Amino acid sequence: MLHAAAIDTAQAIDELEAAGLDNKSARALVSVVNAAFTNTAATAADLREAEGRLEKQIIKQGAALDKRITEQGAAFEGRIAEVRTEIAEVRTEIAEQGAAFEGRIGEVRTEIAEVRTEIAEVRTEIAESVNKTLRGMALLMGMALALGALWTAVVPAIRMALTGTP
Repeated sequence: MLHAAAIDTAQAIDELEAAGLDNKSARALVSVVNAAFTNTAATAADLREAEGRLEKQIIKQGAALDKRITEQGAAFEGRIAEVRTEIAEVRTEIAEQGAAFEGRIGEVRTEIAEVRTEIAEVRTEIAESVNKTLRGMALLMGMALALGALWTAVVPAIRMALTGTP
């Protein structure tokens, strides 16, 4: 026959909670065990019964904890998948924008090349126009000089023919 043992109920509750039991279950179990020991001698059968109930509670609490962990894990995995999808979408969008910018840069470079070509053509036209103008001015100057020389030679001859004086 076993004698009644003193149980530190607060410590027992803390230890059961640390083992995974919720507070209500831990208190109930400590109460049952304490009642078994209080003012009576606990029998081996009482202890086995208490141990059996404790094991069932631990198994039940463990299963509930496993279920919560599994559910939370699934939720986290789902959220991780969503975030990965969002990241992939952002990367795709960035790539599309980058390609659009590269395309636009190519267009601008082509436009710059076209403007440079036009500038070169305009410079060529201006140079040709200036050359034509200078040749025309040179021709006019030559004609003016020739006309002046002719004038200088013809006027005295006309005067002499008209007036008889040189």
